[in-house]
Amino acid sequence: MLFHSQVSTRDEALSETLHGLCCDPNTPVCMIRGVCPLVDIDLQLFSSKSIAKAQPAHEMEVREQVRVVHVHIETNYLLLVHVHSISGAIF
Repeated sequence: MLFHSQVSTRDEALSETLHGLCCDPNTPVCMIRGVCPLVDIDLQLFSSKSIAKAQPAHEMEVREQVRVVHVHIETNYLLLVHVHSISGAIF
């Protein structure tokens, strides 16, 4: 089961109700949108550039994530859209 939610206030993002839904073993996948700006998390700290600057000696792998937008079953045609790059430092 997939749980998907959009939060619009800090209280909603930090609520016990949302925490309970995210930690429920019957909901293995949770997608919560809008949390980072509400709780003052600066996502620029996790960019490829910031990671490379902070740890220049560490190897970094950058992967591209794609999203399947349309699947045509009869012809096996996939329409893929480039979403964004994912960076990760390897320690």
